[in-house]
Amino acid sequence: MTDSGDVDSGGSSSVVVVSKITPEDLKFDKDGVIIISDEESRLDALDDFNHPRIRRSYILRAFQNAAKSSSLSISFETPSSSSESSLSLQELYKDTQNVALLKFLESAWQQWSDLGEQGRDPMASLNSTTTQNDKKIDNTHTNSIPALIPGNTPLPRDPHQRPSRNVMGQMGYYCTDNCTPIFGQLLSELQEDAAIVQHALQLATSQPQAVVYAIPTHPGHHAATDSFGGYCYLNQAAHAAQTLLQQQNAYERVAILDIDYHCGNGTASIFYNHPHVLVASIHCHPDHDYPFHSGFTEDNNETTYHAPLPPGATWEQHYQPALAQCLDRIFDQFQAHALIVSMGLDTLQGDPVTLRRAGFAMTPPDYTPLGRMIGSRLHGATSSIPCLVLQEGGYKMNELGPAAADVVLGIAEARQQQTKELS
Repeated sequence: MTDSGDVDSGGSSSVVVVSKITPEDLKFDKDGVIIISDEESRLDALDDFNHPRIRRSYILRAFQNAAKSSSLSISFETPSSSSESSLSLQELYKDTQNVALLKFLESAWQQWSDLGEQGRDPMASLNSTTTQNDKKIDNTHTNSIPALIPGNTPLPRDPHQRPSRNVMGQMGYYCTDNCTPIFGQLLSELQEDAAIVQHALQLATSQPQAVVYAIPTHPGHHAATDSFGGYCYLNQAAHAAQTLLQQQNAYERVAILDIDYHCGNGTASIFYNHPHVLVASIHCHPDHDYPFHSGFTEDNNETTYHAPLPPGATWEQHYQPALAQCLDRIFDQFQAHALIVSMGLDTLQGDPVTLRRAGFAMTPPDYTPLGRMIGSRLHGATSSIPCLVLQEGGYKMNELGPAAADVVLGIAEARQQQTKELS
């Protein structure tokens, strides 16, 4: 499905937004507040802070507004729904994540359901209600079965440890926290996310002058080879990089730039010391914030570049210099053939997740120059470096939509300007 209302007459777009829905699907109340379905509200209520379905709506509204005023051509696409249910996570992600983990994600809910009420230990499940916007919301799903969380976590792992046959043991083996649950709709959402990323990759490689922005429901950069957590189940950035590498040597060097507030620890782990994938991550110093144990500068090597910043980091004093260093590594030293941007918007000052521990002091005017810095470097060794932006975190709902649009449009504006100057 394509919303072609904002596509230029030449049939190409400067920006393509790929999501489960398009702006035409958004609904608003009489006060202009976005409305999502009751089912999506219940799913978003599984966590007090992470509301990815409402986040998607705010972002799409921002791009819808931008399309009315921007000189750039912006289009919106959704992947074909007919193929989503048949997608095999084990087949798609086998080159970046452990097949046993993928099999668990595909089967966990059925295993949990099959235990029956007497077999499901309460310590391995979420409470039946969560408070969201001062309202109690029932967060049980599928015949009132509560979501599954770890009841134990055998970490650090010893060589003799392996996943239990019981799904509660498997959950503790694979999941790194108790805020990334297994719930009834998870598999279908992960299949939708996989289809979104596949579609976005096809667009990014077939339209290399466009900036393609994919909005999966679930972020991915904390998911590692054999574990998931931090609201992340599948590592879409890693999967995208691996897919690009396999395209008949068209992209021999792929860079992943992670601009989420939290370290892209899963992505860095998957590609640590990989000769053909550079992972550069700008994040809050792990001495102060999640994921705590990863993202130190002493982890850096030829293809891993962590740029940890202090709490309260500002654009001019901290973030801009760090971004310049990352871009130098990506384009001058590594000479990337393709760029994947893991874009988190929790760098905003006052983000409710980050301010509990540290937080950055990035303000709305900072995000356009951030995007422009990235876009200005997309004409290095070639003028057609594919750029795929993947949505990661972000929890300050009233500001994250415009921030996302500013970054993506900033990339596209700078790329367009570079094209004009080189022609």
